[in-house]
Amino acid sequence: MAEIVLGIGASHGPLLSTPPEQWDLRAKADRENKNHWFRGKTYDFESLLKARAPGFAGEITVETRRERFAKCRHAMETLGKKFNDVSPDAVVIVGNDQREFFNPGLTPAITVYRGSQIRNVQHLHEDAPGLNIAEPGNSPAEGATYPGATALADHILDSLGDDNFDLAQSDDTPSGAPRGGIPHAYGFLYHSILQDKTPPSVPITGVSISGARSIARSKASRASAAWRSWRLVD
Repeated sequence: MAEIVLGIGASHGPLLSTPPEQWDLRAKADRENKNHWFRGKTYDFESLLKARAPGFAGEITVETRRERFAKCRHAMETLGKKFNDVSPDAVVIVGNDQREFFNPGLTPAITVYRGSQIRNVQHLHEDAPGLNIAEPGNSPAEGATYPGATALADHILDSLGDDNFDLAQSDDTPSGAPRGGIPHAYGFLYHSILQDKTPPSVPITGVSISGARSIARSKASRASAAWRSWRLVD
């Protein structure tokens, strides 16, 4: 049996791992993106600027970036310390695949990873500005392997199945996965917040789920936060 002892939510955006003076690197990709989502519609960069006028020019000076970067890094350290203080026996991490585990040929709505090992590697995007510089925040250069929590994963699969959820499961990184390891949404937490010192864990990917269905899944799995930390009890 297990009890939930901690719930944590965290962003994993590239700016959290990019020096503030170089945040503009990512802006080039934003200007080229023709499909920015905002309140249910898509915009190109110029159209989105007009929709969001007067914009945020006063909030992106280098001095402001440095101040906010320092606050974010301090918050990350606080999360890591809290996690270490609680010292759970296992962790469930809920995130988005972002096309790093699956491809357009197959995209399950919910996938529970039940492998005994979880591999984390860097993935350099030579043609994507502002991402390479952030990769050291997602994985150590030499990569890392973390323990999976197979028994807990199987319990989650059984429980959600009993609640009428159609699930996929994975024991290993799919052949041909673009990243070659766990998606960076998870790698960032393992590496930058947990410092690669993680207890056995269960990554769960959730994509293409309606809001109502997502809420139902959260209630069923008792995993409404980005992380759920568990302590096993007799």
